[in-house]
Amino acid sequence: MAHPGDDDSVDDERRGALKAAVALGSAAFVGAIAAPPVTAAIAPALTKSEGAENWVRVARFADLKEGEPRRAAVLSEMTDAFTRYAKENLGAVWLIRTGDQVRALSVTCPHLGCCVERSENGFGCPCHTSAFDSMGKRTAGPAPRDMDPIETRVAGAGGDRMVEVCFKKFRQGVPEREEIG
Repeated sequence: MAHPGDDDSVDDERRGALKAAVALGSAAFVGAIAAPPVTAAIAPALTKSEGAENWVRVARFADLKEGEPRRAAVLSEMTDAFTRYAKENLGAVWLIRTGDQVRALSVTCPHLGCCVERSENGFGCPCHTSAFDSMGKRTAGPAPRDMDPIETRVAGAGGDRMVEVCFKKFRQGVPEREEIG
């Protein structure tokens, strides 16, 4: 024999189960709709690897004369979120060949960022008269440190050897070399 109120408790249980099923289904539906735009929005942050080196070809090794500094533009493909730029100008370097080795120095003055030019005794900044010897060592002026070295490598073989640099930028106006992104 049925007791009064038994049907109400069964109905309450059914309603609770139905509410839970509707809530789970709604959450799954919203998640399925939201996943693609959220993934697309955060994809650039996920694909950019920290500390990734960007080696860029800047000159043919055979074109560099022994001991004679040569200015080379650093042009590279860049990606900014979803936009890809071909041959963006990242900056420039001074290349100095010594035998089979090539050194690179940033053309950016460590004082306030003017472009360092060649001079009789090495390099000089035309903005505030900082001077550097042929190795990039500071000899005079307000620059707080030597010219910034840029890592180089020679890739390839024979007459097809290319000079590549791992281009980086550094904070200006500080005595310690500090890389900036």
